Formats: sequence, C-alpha cells, structure tokens
Amino acid sequence: MLETLHTHKRNNDRTAFNQVLEAFLPQLKRYVANRLRTAVRKGWIPKGKYDPMDIVDEVYLALFEQFNEADMDSARLRVRLFQLAEQKLAEIIEQEREHRGDLSIEALAAQELKTLEEHITADADGEVVFVEDLDDISYHLDDDKPKIWLLDEGFEAELLEVLELPQEILADKTKRGLLAQTYQNLPTLSRIVLELRTRGGLSVVEIAEVQGMPEEQVAQLLAAVKTRFHRALGLK
Repeated sequence: MLETLHTHKRNNDRTAFNQVLEAFLPQLKRYVANRLRTAVRKGWIPKGKYDPMDIVDEVYLALFEQFNEADMDSARLRVRLFQLAEQKLAEIIEQEREHRGDLSIEALAAQELKTLEEHITADADGEVVFVEDLDDISYHLDDDKPKIWLLDEGFEAELLEVLELPQEILADKTKRGLLAQTYQNLPTLSRIVLELRTRGGLSVVEIAEVQGMPEEQVAQLLAAVKTRFHRALGLK
C-alpha cells in the first residue's frame, strides 16, 4: 500500500491516492460521524452543518499534502489518518463554541478518571429516558409507554465486545436503554477514547498516539469506562 501511495504522490495523482485510502474509510467515517453527532447533542455545533464525508475528504487531502516517504510507514498510516481527523474535528468544535479551558490532555484525562470512579454506580432506577439525535437511534418502545432510546445495533455490538458485556443485553430493551444512557453520560474525553477503540478499531497504543496521551492513561480510562458500564448494567 505504501509503495502505491508513494507512486501516486510522486505523480501528483490525488484521486488515485484517495482510492488507496478507501481501505480505511468504514472505520474512519463511523468514528467521525459519531463525534459529530455527539457535538450536536452537546450543542457545540449546529445540526446538519457538517457532513462526515466532507471531513474525511479533508483528512485525505491533508495526508496527501503532508505525505513524505521519509517519515511514513505502514504502522503509522492509520494512526496519522485518525490524528488528522481529530485535529479537524477539534478545529470545527473550537470554531463553533467557546473554549472549554486550558487543561492539558493528561490533566483532562486525570480529571475524567476521577469523575468515572466517583460516579461509577450510574443510576439505574426508574424509567430510562434518553434523548438522542434521531440519526443515532434505532428504535423506541410503543408510543404509549415511556421512551427508551437505543443506540445503533452495530455500535451496540462493538460496545459489548470491547467492554466484555454479555450478548444477552441485546435481547433486553431496558438494558439496551441503560447501555445507551451510560454511553451518553460518559465524560467527553472518555467517550472519544471509547469511540476510537470501537468505531475506529484502534489499539490502546494507537489511541495514545492519536490523542497525545500516555498509554497507561488510555488503558486506565478504558478500564474505568468498562467498570462503569458493568455496574450500570448490574453486572458488578
């Protein structure tokens, strides 16, 4: 793949270059789409203003412009794509909303880890009411009953695998609602790390590189997130 990309770069053939990168498209597009939906729900960006494929195209263009045979290898190519996607998403969110503060990524991760540990027993009492963007919802219960909003089935399956949750959850609408609610209530960086692991399919090492965090901190966040889901679903 790299040799082919090098050839297209030397020939200044961006179309052919992008076609090679389409091997990364499914995971990259899923990740970008999830991040945009989250930003819409948080009120950081207007609904419908940004298209995931437009951002992916900009990522491809940036990689083409920056591609250098001397500093790129197979192991770094996928990480570089996600780094560029993160940079573009951060630019968009920063343009659309006020800056959250000057916390470093490590300080933010430490802060969120403390929050996850302090609120590890997520409230599972009463009816689940989860207001979601409709593009992110698969189904809801009968209209004459309290709504239980659910995540897309493909994303649910990824969460169950990464978080080592039992498959039986998929047969229980109430627990699926709790799964969605717990995901929605995650702190921002924790959700980004989880989405890189699920939607993006990145390893802990790759996530650390994309986010500029120590690997140990990424692993701690993912472990805390896993515990939070298990306890919210009554598994611990």
